[in-house]
Amino acid sequence: MASEKFGPHLPTIIEEKHIKNLYELWGIDYAVEIEAPEDGKTPGCCGAYTSHFQDGDLSFPLPRFLIEALAELGMAFAQMAPNFWCYFLASWIRAREEGFKFGLEEFKQLFSIKRNSGFPGTMILSPRPGRSIIDGIPNRDDRWREKFFVFKINPASLGDFDFEWIPREWCDVIELFGPAPMNPELRGLIATLRRGSPRWLSFTKEALPDRPGESSEVGPVSIAVPVGGARRAPDSSVGSAEINSVSSNSPSSGLPPPLRAFGEGTSQVDPSACLPDAQETSSWRFSYDNERDAYVRMAVANAKCLADFPSKEEVGGHLLTIQQLRGELEDFRKVAIQNDLDLMKEKHRRKIEGREATALKERSLARRSLAREYDAVLAVVKEKLQKKKEETTAEIRLDQEISLGLDYGVASVSDPSLSRLELPEISGDLVDQE
Repeated sequence: MASEKFGPHLPTIIEEKHIKNLYELWGIDYAVEIEAPEDGKTPGCCGAYTSHFQDGDLSFPLPRFLIEALAELGMAFAQMAPNFWCYFLASWIRAREEGFKFGLEEFKQLFSIKRNSGFPGTMILSPRPGRSIIDGIPNRDDRWREKFFVFKINPASLGDFDFEWIPREWCDVIELFGPAPMNPELRGLIATLRRGSPRWLSFTKEALPDRPGESSEVGPVSIAVPVGGARRAPDSSVGSAEINSVSSNSPSSGLPPPLRAFGEGTSQVDPSACLPDAQETSSWRFSYDNERDAYVRMAVANAKCLADFPSKEEVGGHLLTIQQLRGELEDFRKVAIQNDLDLMKEKHRRKIEGREATALKERSLARRSLAREYDAVLAVVKEKLQKKKEETTAEIRLDQEISLGLDYGVASVSDPSLSRLELPEISGDLVDQE
């Protein structure tokens, strides 16, 4: 078998423990030989990503309808980004739940295929505007390009499918989906598939019908067998028409699902088209059983993942606990703020009291200093007044003494006895001489 060109991959981060997890946690049969790639080419192997299995519920053997669709598109298996597979799986299961045939043509009417600019060469899917059916499908997967491994191509991994139908090397000219005008049949299909608002995490094994007869007796996606390496659609005039049928006991039997012919999407089927005989119906049922077994294993793995998610009651209890803790935290925060406020008030009060005490002390010292200065000035004034008083008293006493002396002199002069005294005579010559 020729070697496959796995594309421009980054160095893989897959280790032995990751491969062990694929076997033990995701229910992959040990007959499927998985290993980490050692170089760009590995003979007899096919490349894949762990995200397809761990997050997308892909399992082995690979579902026939998927690899047939990849062959019809001319895509290598490793060119399929994780969201490509998730959209394909969810839409296929949802259509089977409603009893519809869901093939590549229906798929093209609901989705558009795009080149992944983040990982050149790989392809991603995007719901066409107004035609989204499944909610919650992640569009990104952290480091999925580096989670690359290879598996041996054998019956355990592919069943009886001839893998040579799928291109062995990455195709650079994958044809994008053309326009798909809205019509009443397509609008009815979308409305039916949207019933119940399906979400990605709700796809478990309970979503799969127990028996093909309980949903519809339709087979896998039909594609033309390649001739000379080219893919050609079969001639619908020779029995290639496929009918979207709903069994009489299907929940959706009350709806009028449209009849669609292969290669014409939701167009009406030619009434002259031949219905399959009993032998073809038996082969359809056998193929569906094989596919259903594979998907039951995938659904079980998905259920294991969902079991790890908390229930609605647990989430409600956690939310109640979070609210209680949030309330307690808010109370603690208020108490802490009040304590901080009280501390600030106490600090401010002490600061004010300290300032008041300092001011009071300074005022007291100032008053004492001023009083001492006043006392000193008053003492000086008193001393001066005392001296002035003493001087005044002395002057008064002197005046009194002088006054008494004058009075005594006057009295003496006025005494008549003085006239009898003989006074010496003073001549003029003596006066002039003096």
